[in-house]
Amino acid sequence: MGSDESWELATHGLTNALKTMGKNFIIQEGEGAFYGPKIEVKIKDSMDRQWQVSTVQVDFTLPKNFEISYIASGGAKQQPVMLHQANFGSLERFFGMLLEHTKGHIPFWLAPIQIKILPITDEQKSYAQTIAKILSDKGLRIELDESAEPLSAKIKVAQLARIPWMVVLGEKEVTNNTVTLRYVSGKQEFGLTLEQLLEKAENLQKI
Repeated sequence: MGSDESWELATHGLTNALKTMGKNFIIQEGEGAFYGPKIEVKIKDSMDRQWQVSTVQVDFTLPKNFEISYIASGGAKQQPVMLHQANFGSLERFFGMLLEHTKGHIPFWLAPIQIKILPITDEQKSYAQTIAKILSDKGLRIELDESAEPLSAKIKVAQLARIPWMVVLGEKEVTNNTVTLRYVSGKQEFGLTLEQLLEKAENLQKI
């Protein structure tokens, strides 16, 4: 659709925009939408597959076909240029790509549940509830496991759910007013103060 002149003008505008931003690009002939050329951003996942995400399209055709116009500052009627933009394309597809690329290990700042708190026994429940409230009040997305399951089972559940952090609380942590931080990878840090834990979390919250 549209004249060769309008396609050339739109293509020239898009390529100039990319050059102005200093972006590398390739021109794929015949890949534009039926109403105009587009900038298409593709990303590679962990398996080296390419996926289309963002697009910006310049459209001279549809405003003409729909007889869209506006009154310019001089009082004359003008035909606008239409821009079509999709930041993610399909949001579901974007998250599908993210899950495949990270193998389900969503970054800390984006994870639906960022921290799971695991008291070892009922004796640590009160301390765990206090820690949970403090972390939640700081805007962190937490979950408290107060089940009667053994610690190993609680850890397994959290790991299968790909929760980035587990805060393990036992008798020693209660006595010393500290926490043990266990990462989903299995790495652990012992004897952290709550302030140290919050500092680590706040650093990972920054995008």
